[in-house]
Amino acid sequence: MYRFGPFELDTQRRVLLRNGRRVHLTAKVYTLLHILVERHGKVVSKNELIDLLWPDTVGTEANLTVNMAALRKALGEKRGEHRYVVTIPTRGYSFVAEVEGTDERSRPGATSPLKIAVLPPVLSDARDAEAHLPIGIADGISSRLARRRELELRPASAGSHAELSTLPWEEAARRLKVDLLVRGWLVRRRDSALDLQLEMFDSSRGEKVWSESFRNIVHGLPFAIAAAAGKMCTYLQLDEAGEKRMPHPRDPIAYNHYLEGRFHLCRFHPTSLERARSSFLRSLEREREAPCTWASLGLVYQYQVYFGQIPPREGFVKSEEAAHRALEYDPRSSLSYVLLGNIHRHVYWDWDAARRDHDLSLEFGPNDSLVHEHMGYHLLSEGRFKAAIAELHRALELDPTSLTLLGSLSWGYRLQRRVERARSFVETALRMDPGFLLAHYHAACNDFLEGNYAEALDALLTHEDDAIVDPYLQALIGHAYGGLGDTAGVERALARIARDDKMASTRALHSAIALAGLGDADRCVDELEVAARERHGFMGYLPYEPLWDKVRDNPRFIELSERIHPQPHHAHQ
Repeated sequence: MYRFGPFELDTQRRVLLRNGRRVHLTAKVYTLLHILVERHGKVVSKNELIDLLWPDTVGTEANLTVNMAALRKALGEKRGEHRYVVTIPTRGYSFVAEVEGTDERSRPGATSPLKIAVLPPVLSDARDAEAHLPIGIADGISSRLARRRELELRPASAGSHAELSTLPWEEAARRLKVDLLVRGWLVRRRDSALDLQLEMFDSSRGEKVWSESFRNIVHGLPFAIAAAAGKMCTYLQLDEAGEKRMPHPRDPIAYNHYLEGRFHLCRFHPTSLERARSSFLRSLEREREAPCTWASLGLVYQYQVYFGQIPPREGFVKSEEAAHRALEYDPRSSLSYVLLGNIHRHVYWDWDAARRDHDLSLEFGPNDSLVHEHMGYHLLSEGRFKAAIAELHRALELDPTSLTLLGSLSWGYRLQRRVERARSFVETALRMDPGFLLAHYHAACNDFLEGNYAEALDALLTHEDDAIVDPYLQALIGHAYGGLGDTAGVERALARIARDDKMASTRALHSAIALAGLGDADRCVDELEVAARERHGFMGYLPYEPLWDKVRDNPRFIELSERIHPQPHHAHQ
């Protein structure tokens, strides 16, 4: 916060107040004032101001003069007065008023971004064809805001956001740890059309600060979402992201299919993933030049590989094609670089290329939790645990209600052999959702690391009915039986894994996990060789994963591990 004369410049909320009342400034004029105040008493050259105000486009001295005149008018300076800004002939401008208060984080280019969440609007009487709209609208608005470096978006697609939409706004903002919270309602009119009502709350002020209504949105959904994001940018005094090519479909029907796909994608279940794939393909049939649709389709293919719905080679090839199509239309697509990084790591075992892709994803998506999450996975595969865990913590900071990230942090600490720390994240996840199966799987793996096989087995067996036939569950059950020396139990688990045709592409890996608990190195490595040929993603963590501890000294295991990771490892860094 800076104070000068009757003015206060709130750099956190990007507003100028005069005697407590807001002075309207355009985004460029606000930034100009911010630069001059932050460097008060110093001369800032015209060229430097032009570079800072128009970093991505060509600005001119005439543009600067127009914005300087608007700034003087907002400050109440009359012609010939120099109470605030003085022109230094041939050099530039200087802010000469006495300024109180400093904020190192407020420096242009290093501003602490405002944390904001857009919750799915509440639709009380949803019809089947409209079920995707709430999450789709929140995701669409968030995606358009996410490219602004001044904002730090909480992912709109997080499953818990729908629940948060029903809470008092103060509680939702507290849980998400945000400065600004946007929520809304979809209201059905008598003619069955839907209107969208949105409102924004400011945590620091404890009040609603903005609201807007959009009528009959369904038939013009892309335009309604663009308008909503634009009006929010206007209120926050940000230039709306002016892209030559918008990443989302412009065709209303294509956009609706895209939102359907995003809705099913965020549910993260094998059945919903197939629906997401179908929706994205229908969207692309109508509009091909939509990078977000291509990138989202690529993500579906990778998730389907992880769930064992399609073989890794097939799924990663399709994902790579989709990522490159997205980059044709948007070279700054951070999600596309995430996909390519995963492909270079899983399919080609090209660790340098994978790192370059993930670095690019961070450059173009610095406030995207998914970007930090997958950078964390890449660093874990390199054995760079300290850096990896830092990335996963950053992802959780951006998406504090993510159960998946809590599980990933437990895994990261387990790879580092820090069991107590690993347990703490599992416990947090289970407090949030006692039925979250992945957390129970992580809990069992933590028990394995301490030799508590009987306790782990008892816990895993209680979830067999919940998971129906889950090969990963059977793999862990087999591993637990192996740790107890129960060969018959291991063979029963192997038989169940072999019977599940739906997950055939992951059968070898899951069989290897079961055999590793028994310490049957030859059979285990036989299965791992098959998993390596199939390019299962879990193979990238072979040198560090504790599940392989009983077979780690086997010469064939060492040779396979070095074949995948020919470079020196950075374990425990």
